[in-house]
Amino acid sequence: MSTKELHTLLSRIQFASAALLQRILLQTFCNGEEHEGCRHEYAVTDQWIGKLFGYPWGKVIRSTKFEHICFPEGYWFEDTLFCFILYSMCTKIETIPDDVYLYRINPKGISSTSVGNPKVIDSLLVTLQLLEDAKTLGLSMTAQLYDMFLRQVRMNYSRISTLHNSSIDRHVFAATCRAKRQYFPTEHTSNPHLKPIEQALDKHDFGKYCVLCSI
Repeated sequence: MSTKELHTLLSRIQFASAALLQRILLQTFCNGEEHEGCRHEYAVTDQWIGKLFGYPWGKVIRSTKFEHICFPEGYWFEDTLFCFILYSMCTKIETIPDDVYLYRINPKGISSTSVGNPKVIDSLLVTLQLLEDAKTLGLSMTAQLYDMFLRQVRMNYSRISTLHNSSIDRHVFAATCRAKRQYFPTEHTSNPHLKPIEQALDKHDFGKYCVLCSI
């Protein structure tokens, strides 16, 4: 990110008094080829589900949002914090169309090398801890956060199932069902794509859960 691009981000967040601002343009692969990435339209909103991603890059965030939170040190997938805590703390989120960030694919990064590594269990552990942290911080268990939880269920499975251990998969499923009952006892999704996963958790249908999360 150049100085000019950084200035663009900072000036926008100051002008809009937003808590968080995001803009992403390109993904660059290790062979030097550039590919179009996520392109946002201009918007100011408090709705983040399906609009913002969990990664920390390409964003400007007010430092006050980190007065009482921090990344879970020592864990993989620590940026899950954004979707489960940070976005829920922001009542004004801005996205802009300006070209300000170039993302480089790291072939040696966790996303590329995590398959089959026991540390993928962190995906579940971080999820459970962040739900408890959200409760401790007094954040509302909103419909947005619930839908994010259901999306994360699929993400956790896609990571942890690479261990090819059915016993672990069943323990993850059981822990996920308990988390749903504990943190979202009365919530129901209106998203037709997430409804089947919700039903699998409610009915403790491990087989259906595995199939849905594999799609």
